[in-house]
Amino acid sequence: ARTASELVGDHLLTVIQGIHQQKLKEVEIEEVQARKQVSQEYLAKRKATLVKALEQHKRLAALKKKRAMILRQKAAKKLEAATAAVKGLRVEAWMKLPVMEGTLTPCRLVAFIPAADKYIFANRAGIKVAEYTGGQLSHLIVTENSEILDTGAEFENVLASVVMGLRQDKNKSYDQLTGD
Repeated sequence: ARTASELVGDHLLTVIQGIHQQKLKEVEIEEVQARKQVSQEYLAKRKATLVKALEQHKRLAALKKKRAMILRQKAAKKLEAATAAVKGLRVEAWMKLPVMEGTLTPCRLVAFIPAADKYIFANRAGIKVAEYTGGQLSHLIVTENSEILDTGAEFENVLASVVMGLRQDKNKSYDQLTGD
């Protein structure tokens, strides 16, 4: 049988081992909590960074959207102006058109067919070189692949003023007309 001192020693050893194991568990728990705290701090910083980046992206997206809307409005106005200019073309109007690749050639509007919305152009020699719809001409003007040199209205205006002058001058004498 065992002596009392052996029993007390064994009991104390068991208690000391229990306390030691308890201490190890407490240290382990503290390390886990410290790791959790470090992880939580990192996640909080990361979340704040992501929120800030998201706000910045939203601001940039709003600015891009606003700019795109302005550009669309400008493009619509430019297309509207080009369409109005094309509708103002008369036979005998002159335009520079991309007849040959890379060069703009002066061409004269020789015919306009309203039913088919066709504009037929000829070069300086009178040879047909191009045929466009109104939309195609507007697009060419907007993309700066062509330009209107003369709408043909100037010719009509000059002709009208000459005819008006002749009508006014028909009752004048030769001396009045020549200033003698």
